[in-house]
Amino acid sequence: MMTTQDKELLAKKNISEAQIADQLACFQKGFPYLKLDAAAAVGKGILVPGPDEQRTYLSAWDAYTRTDKTIVKFVPASGAASRMFKDLFEFLGAGYEAPATKFEQLFFENIRKFAFYDDLDAACLRMVGKNIATLLA
Repeated sequence: MMTTQDKELLAKKNISEAQIADQLACFQKGFPYLKLDAAAAVGKGILVPGPDEQRTYLSAWDAYTRTDKTIVKFVPASGAASRMFKDLFEFLGAGYEAPATKFEQLFFENIRKFAFYDDLDAACLRMVGKNIATLLA
């Protein structure tokens, strides 16, 4: 139930009650899984600015740092997850099934130590009908 304060805040942010109801419904029913094609890389969504663009951006940044603004670090979750799981995404798209790289071998050798192992094991059973031990074998 929305309070008067909630409604005032939504109005300040130009969010209608219908919009917030739609957003809350998304959290209740869940969000679909995103099927990634590949990890982000140069040529796959990552652009590399040329020397002139770099100078322009660095100049703008230097000017900004000389203002009274507060600078904070922000790492969007989707980008962080893409980088964090880059090696695993590459393994999923590889043309082989057995871990081949050092990362892949280390990951699967230590998978039983992961804090989320039981949840992952249950998800594997639910999604592919096999537990982690069977999949590793």
